[in-house]
Amino acid sequence: MAGQHASPYGDPKRQKLAAEAALPQTRIAPLPPGQNSLAAVFTLTSNRDLQAFNASQVPADLAARISVSTLARLDEQLLHRALSVSRVLHDALLVPNT
Repeated sequence: MAGQHASPYGDPKRQKLAAEAALPQTRIAPLPPGQNSLAAVFTLTSNRDLQAFNASQVPADLAARISVSTLARLDEQLLHRALSVSRVLHDALLVPNT
């Protein structure tokens, strides 16, 4: 180990594993009975303030820049989980309640 310097951030492989382990757990809340909007299907937060936010008030060019920047930095596994949740909720809309 003489002559080797430890990385100031530790072992890169361990950092990646730690980041993967830190992904939030995805909980799929069932849609309430009755009619539901597409907004309910694609809402991935339980934060009421974020759910009430009117994104149509954000200028389109700013929304596009934020979207591209966010997608470029988003963890791929987290994106797949979010899409999975939306898919499950969407499919639940297609199946009539029995």
